[in-house]
Amino acid sequence: MKDEWLKVFDEKHQYIRNATRTEVHQKGLWHETFQCWVVTEEDGVHYLYFQLRSKSKRDFPNKLDITAAGHLLEFENIDDGVREIAEEIGISVTLDDLVYLGVIKNQIRMNDFIDNEHSHVYLLNKSFNWDEFHFQDDEVSGIVRANLEELKQFTFDHNVESFQVEGFIVENDEKVIISKMVDKSDLVPHHSSYFETIIPWIEKVFK
Repeated sequence: MKDEWLKVFDEKHQYIRNATRTEVHQKGLWHETFQCWVVTEEDGVHYLYFQLRSKSKRDFPNKLDITAAGHLLEFENIDDGVREIAEEIGISVTLDDLVYLGVIKNQIRMNDFIDNEHSHVYLLNKSFNWDEFHFQDDEVSGIVRANLEELKQFTFDHNVESFQVEGFIVENDEKVIISKMVDKSDLVPHHSSYFETIIPWIEKVFK
């Protein structure tokens, strides 16, 4: 598989040079990503959607993650990141459909994998039927949603160790409905400050 080339920045988000994705993650170089969270409202309750990463993914297989996200390549700008939504979950939108939340320093450190991202975060506030989601087999294997208030309690109250999700996974080309409790071990290990920042950003949109 050909290695992707990314733009490298310093911690203050100033461009430095280009580097391969492998080098970026081996050395913990700062780079840009696009992130989009899908949120919907039903009967006054807000739900946040997570994708289930495919078991064939190189990084964090079978973990719940941001609804749609991806690296911005060396020749791409922020607008180009919208492609990730269609590629990963089969939903076609434009940048005008999204609400820009801001840039967050998103860090993950595990053994020889160091991910330091300047992540451009967007929100897609729209209701979907489960049948509208379609996945690439090598990218995503399911989609679930969580009550935003329950996720908030899980994030800020250390006595709350799990939250409920509902949705479906694809097994042998069939959609299997699921509803279960999940905990930190089920999530991509973003730094705790990530959700502590993202959740207030999302809540502010609805105030």
